[in-house]
Amino acid sequence: MIVTTHRGRVTSPLTFLKTNGKEGTIPLGPCFVEEDDEGSVAVFWGQSGELAAVLTPQEASEAANEGNLVLLD
Repeated sequence: MIVTTHRGRVTSPLTFLKTNGKEGTIPLGPCFVEEDDEGSVAVFWGQSGELAAVLTPQEASEAANEGNLVLLD
C-alpha cells in the first residue's frame, strides 16, 4: 500500500462518524492528510497530530470541492 501525506487546512468544520457510531467534528486549522492507493483519507489534527478521522473518498472529495479541506502542498 502506498500512502501519501500532505499538509492541509480545514477551513470549515468537517463532520465524520467515530468508530462508536457517534458524530465527531474536525475543527478549523492546520492538519495532515494521508491518502492511500485504496482511496482511504485520514485527517490528523491537534497539537501533536494526536487526533484523527478517516473520511470516505466521497466525503474527502466533497470537502475539497467545497473548499472546506485544502491541501497546501
